[in-house]
Amino acid sequence: MLVMEPSSTEKARLANLSLLNDEQLDELERLINDDITDRAENPYYFFKPLKKQKEFKDCPAKTKALFGGNQSGKTTTGAHTVIEKCLDNPDQRWWCGAETWELSRLVQQGKINEMLPLDQLEYAHYTEENGFRHNIVRFKNGSSISFRSYDQERKRWQGATLHGIWLDEEPPWDIYQECLPRLAKNNGLLLVTMTSLTGYTRFVEEIVLGKKRGIICFFISTYDNHVKYGGVLTDEALQRLEDQIEEKDRKARLHGIPTPKTGMVFENFSMQKPHVIPYNEEFEPRSDWPTLVSIDPHPRTPHGVLWMHIDPQSHIWVFNERPWLKNEDSHDKTGWVDLERFSQEVLSFNHGLKIEGTIIDKHAANTRNAVTGTTIKDELVANGLYAQDAGGDVEAKIVILQRMFRQGKIHIFNSCWNLLWELQRYVWEPHITQKVADRREEKQTPRKKNDHLIDCLMNGVLHLSQMGILERNHLVSRARNPAGKDVVNHTDLHRNPNQAAAPALMEFYE
Repeated sequence: MLVMEPSSTEKARLANLSLLNDEQLDELERLINDDITDRAENPYYFFKPLKKQKEFKDCPAKTKALFGGNQSGKTTTGAHTVIEKCLDNPDQRWWCGAETWELSRLVQQGKINEMLPLDQLEYAHYTEENGFRHNIVRFKNGSSISFRSYDQERKRWQGATLHGIWLDEEPPWDIYQECLPRLAKNNGLLLVTMTSLTGYTRFVEEIVLGKKRGIICFFISTYDNHVKYGGVLTDEALQRLEDQIEEKDRKARLHGIPTPKTGMVFENFSMQKPHVIPYNEEFEPRSDWPTLVSIDPHPRTPHGVLWMHIDPQSHIWVFNERPWLKNEDSHDKTGWVDLERFSQEVLSFNHGLKIEGTIIDKHAANTRNAVTGTTIKDELVANGLYAQDAGGDVEAKIVILQRMFRQGKIHIFNSCWNLLWELQRYVWEPHITQKVADRREEKQTPRKKNDHLIDCLMNGVLHLSQMGILERNHLVSRARNPAGKDVVNHTDLHRNPNQAAAPALMEFYE
């Protein structure tokens, strides 16, 4: 049998222990056993949050959600936060809610019971069969926690004035709406910890999109709970989880990212590299690369704009976006920016860039105002912003963009949050499956909702494809003179051969 030689550290530790007498060794053993007992009986005091857990706990927002994968530690985070709030503030009154009473009893109440500091309790008797006796936990400082479940329906959630509510897993919309007035008087805290398995429901849109002020959303992955980050999951445990989860559910169950239940239009799109990259961290866009500006204006919704660099290898780098609002902190539909200011701001951002073309969705741009008789495009031209009509067959645009995602030739900086949001929820209309569409010889169409920046992107790739740019390495330049605003200048098609070559792009993502 092979005997391992003790390390120098182990030798030093053993040498120090050899200096202790029997009484000191007994005392050391007692202290170790007491520490083990304390950690088992009072895990609340020994809880050390992971990075994402700490960010969630430290956030001062009054409504905050932690979307997590399975076994990511989201329920532990919720339980510790609720107990912490009760202990730090006397006479707190908290409710905790789960999907069913069984899940409340076994999961939510079980985790609360596991975390409770015994020295701070006035009343708490828990069993797996019945949960907490009398549905209550009371602390010595007067704070209390009681429990509800969503299947008890809305009436069970009415009437109380609370300091905080913790919802473990997604609540029905009516339950969520009932929680808000419960917290109004005390300016209370609403916590949500969940794995999103039902797609983009009304609640998920409300929380993730943050339509109301003060809602902050965090994401914690199953992989964040790995032992190397201070978590509890080993490589073997993670592998078992991966093997048990279908590929289509992994985004939600392992990363906590909501996933539409109807078919994604761009199934090859991923929130990981090479499609999404950190802005200015791994790659900085070059101002000498030609830039295409794509505009999707709307009379009743925000004007969408994307700025795209095109490199010599025909890769597209989406480096800036604007869903143009008058007040960027507001989603008030009466506050869309006027076209004069819109034009000025686009032109201002274009300064210093090599603008090779500006395109505009032809359908929206040429809709005539019934009162003024002018079009959106007319108003933009009057303010010095010239754009070429773009658009075309939706099916062709989708096919081109799908191919580019598959080839890894679309790169979107993570600062373009709204475009990434749209891409993750751009789905086919659910009323017809592809199988039925094929049988009826019908085209499957994408759902026309929240797609302004996707339209900008699709118009851009179709325009570049029609110009031949995506099939060759040299680039098309646009005439800059207003008189020739709709004329493509074919006399300046080639880049300077002495210009520095682009890096081997895919090396960033190996």
